[in-house]
Amino acid sequence: GNLYSALPKAGKREASWSVLKLNYREGKQLREAANTLTEEEKRDDEGQILFYERVFGGDVGEKHLGMIYSALPKAGKQEAHWSVLNLNYREVKKLREAANTLTEEEKRDDEGQIAFYERVFGDEVGEKHLGNLYSALPKAGKREASWSVLKLNYREVKQLREAANLRLEELKEGYNTREGQNQFYEEVFGNERPHEMDQTGIHSALPNVVKQAMTNWRYRPLGEVAGASLGAAEKFAGGIYPFWMYTSSLYPKAAKTVSAMGGFSVTIKTSDNFNLAAEKEYLRDKPRAVSVVLDRTGRICDNQKIGA
Repeated sequence: GNLYSALPKAGKREASWSVLKLNYREGKQLREAANTLTEEEKRDDEGQILFYERVFGGDVGEKHLGMIYSALPKAGKQEAHWSVLNLNYREVKKLREAANTLTEEEKRDDEGQIAFYERVFGDEVGEKHLGNLYSALPKAGKREASWSVLKLNYREVKQLREAANLRLEELKEGYNTREGQNQFYEEVFGNERPHEMDQTGIHSALPNVVKQAMTNWRYRPLGEVAGASLGAAEKFAGGIYPFWMYTSSLYPKAAKTVSAMGGFSVTIKTSDNFNLAAEKEYLRDKPRAVSVVLDRTGRICDNQKIGA
C-alpha cells in the first residue's frame, strides 16, 4: 500500500492496479492460497473468515480483514460471495456472534442498531465507526433487522440524532432548504467540522423521521457536487474517474450498470433540474464515459453510454 501511494498518478490511471494493503510476504501468501479456495470458503463471509484462519493461523487475530480483502486476486473476489469486513478479526468475530442473539427491540430500527453496538462493545463503542461495524454484520442479520448504514462514528451519530429528534418541529418550520441543512449541521458540529466531513455520512445518520420530513435536504453528490451540472464533470476532466469512485458506494445499482458496460468512468446527476441533452453533448468527446441520471431515491431513470 505504501509503495502504491508513491506511484505517479498517470501510472496508476494507466495500469489496472488495486491498492494492496498488506506487506509483500503476506500478500504473496494470501494470493497463492486464494488459488485453492474450497467451496465452503467461497460460499459466504463465514467462509471468508475460515479462509483467513486457514492462511494466517494464530496470527489472524491481529489482522484487519478489510486490508486482507484488498490484497485478494480480483478473480477470487468475483468467484466468492464475500463482502468487505472493515474491522479487525477479533471485532468481526465478536460482532457476528452477538448478532445471533439480536432482540426484537434491537431489530426494530436504527435506535436498536445503536443499542446493539452499545451492548456488544460497551464503553469501547465510543471509538467505533458505525459504518465499519455494519459492514461486518452477517447478511442474514442485516436482512432481518430494519437498519440503515450509519456512516459516522458513534459519538457523532448520537450527537446528530439527539439534536435532530429534539428539534424536529423547528427543523420542519425553518430549516427545510439546502441552506437550512448546512446551518443545522454547523449548529450541531460547529462551523468548521461539517465541511471536513462526508455529508453523505451525516445524512445517513439522521433519524428516518427527519429524512422523511426534510424533503429539500440532499446528499452532497446530489447537490453541491453532482448538482453543479457540467462544472463537476469539468473539475475531474480526463475521465471523471475520482468522482465515480466517490459516488459508486452510494449508488450500487448505478455501479452495477456501469460495471456491466465494461468499466467505463461515469458522472452521476439527479433528475432534478438536470439537462440530460447538455450532459450527453459534453460527454461526446469523452469516449469512455457514462452519464447516469438518478431520481430522488437513487434509482436509475436514464443512462447513456457515449462513444465506444
